[in-house]
Amino acid sequence: MGHMTAKLVLSLLGTAAITLDGEKISGQVPAKSEALLCYLAVTGQVHTREKLAALLWGDRPADKARANLRKALSSLRSVVGDALTITRQTVAFNRESAYWLDVGVLESALAEDDAASDELDALHEAVALYRGEFLEGFSVRQALEFEEWVLQERERLRQLAIQGLHR
Repeated sequence: MGHMTAKLVLSLLGTAAITLDGEKISGQVPAKSEALLCYLAVTGQVHTREKLAALLWGDRPADKARANLRKALSSLRSVVGDALTITRQTVAFNRESAYWLDVGVLESALAEDDAASDELDALHEAVALYRGEFLEGFSVRQALEFEEWVLQERERLRQLAIQGLHR
């Protein structure tokens, strides 16, 4: 999906910038809501509310954590709407929605182990997206599990970019 046709653009390699129709969403939602959106988009999986509550509010009692998750989800829903699929038990990023994610582009360009030489352009483009560490300078308070996930992703994506350069 092209960068331009996307409504929701998540550039997470280097300093994070998430925009919706060209407007930065940083100012519109709290940092933990933004963290939640990044996590859902990058993992691409369906997560239970329990898991997400623990990921970002692990320092709080479970009921408080879930209440905070509900607030974060409603703040996101009002901004990014159909980018999220939310049920009473689970939350997922809606891959059918109009979005562009640099991490996803990098991953798919490097997924082919036997990339033919005609894919070099795609490879160059993908590697060029690696403008720096994943979520550089982005941090949320008291969310140890989220921070650990960010560190793992940083390492994984760094390796991926290095592989791309070797190719």
